[in-house]
Amino acid sequence: MVLLLAWKLAYPEHMHLARGNHEDADMNFNYGFTGEVLVKYRAQLAVWAAFQRVFLNLPLSHVVNNDVFVTHGGLPRKEGTKLADIEALDVMEITRSLEERKMHKDYNLMSDLMWADPRDIQGVSTGDRGPTTIVFGEDVTQRFLERNSLSFMIRSHEVKEQGYEWQHGQRCLTVFSAPRYCDFGDNKGAVVRLHAQESGRMEPEILPFRSAKKPEPSTHSDLSI
Repeated sequence: MVLLLAWKLAYPEHMHLARGNHEDADMNFNYGFTGEVLVKYRAQLAVWAAFQRVFLNLPLSHVVNNDVFVTHGGLPRKEGTKLADIEALDVMEITRSLEERKMHKDYNLMSDLMWADPRDIQGVSTGDRGPTTIVFGEDVTQRFLERNSLSFMIRSHEVKEQGYEWQHGQRCLTVFSAPRYCDFGDNKGAVVRLHAQESGRMEPEILPFRSAKKPEPSTHSDLSI
């Protein structure tokens, strides 16, 4: 995380960070980030708190060249959502406390961008990551992209055996860049390079890769939670 922030400081016009579902205090406690920070920085809660402030200020999505929508999870459940609605989100207000944020009128919009997953369905249905999460169908993807004059979307959030997968009529691209995720299985990772065309549209080039030899798993995670 420190390296990513250093790159952002060094190349602010080229390095764009986005918030995912793990950039969250609860997920940090459960999946090892909190423990790692406290061990490496000698139990300095101030360092952990500084990371939380960074996470709360990360954007939930980006638009590349007015053509490609990029987010971690998926699309909003609310029909008619526009890019301006996402841009207007006040994440700091929504996340004041766990109890209050789920009652906020914009909580679902924030949550869907970090947690939603595409599926071979029509419309929206309850997801398998918890009662407040959703999955969305090709019709949702098509309408969102057309409403906002976009060609396709790129998201992550799900392991893919080849490191990537096209869904929803080649308009939803999942790119997962962690090969051999959590040291289980043998999934590839992938990155995508976007090439600007004369028309202004972006052409994706997908680059899969296999895992290098990894160190021992982190002792800071508690996957029993």
